[in-house]
Amino acid sequence: WKDFYTDFADEDAYLLGVAGSNVDEWLVCSERLFYSLNPSEIIVHLGFNDIYNEAAYMTAPEIAEKLIRLLSSYHEAFPDAKVYFCSIESSKWSNNYTKSFTTAPEVNAAVSAFADECDWLGYVNTRYIFCDDEQKVVYTDGDGNADDNDDTGIYGQGSHPSVIAYDEYKKAIDAVRGKSTE
Repeated sequence: WKDFYTDFADEDAYLLGVAGSNVDEWLVCSERLFYSLNPSEIIVHLGFNDIYNEAAYMTAPEIAEKLIRLLSSYHEAFPDAKVYFCSIESSKWSNNYTKSFTTAPEVNAAVSAFADECDWLGYVNTRYIFCDDEQKVVYTDGDGNADDNDDTGIYGQGSHPSVIAYDEYKKAIDAVRGKSTE
């Protein structure tokens, strides 16, 4: 998130993303990485690498169960904190691209259903940023051309969202948080 500290400039926020990480790694390292910060809010965007890592193939229910376990561990550690989960997007950059059309929506649906039962967990649907109404990945970018990885569209470098996409993430997150997006 290239402009994270600009987007969250008015908040006491930290970006703790680890590129290429998966849910199992966060189950192990979360305490060491941020528990001492005693957060009042935790925004999670994980699961992408669990879906697209062919070597560690897992089904949608297995990935959802791990995510729910992770999110629940945050609630157990910080019962007064609000936890937000940003949905997993499909990716045209993945070698396992086809899997994204079935697995990502299944995982998202399971986490969303769990969030509906929890007053401490908010589900942030960010999939619309990357998919059209038919749930197909959007291939055009901000200059109207096929997404040419020039950081003008939804994809920045490789599979990571661009600054434009992260601006949309911020709006979606703020909407679920009940914050103004202006």
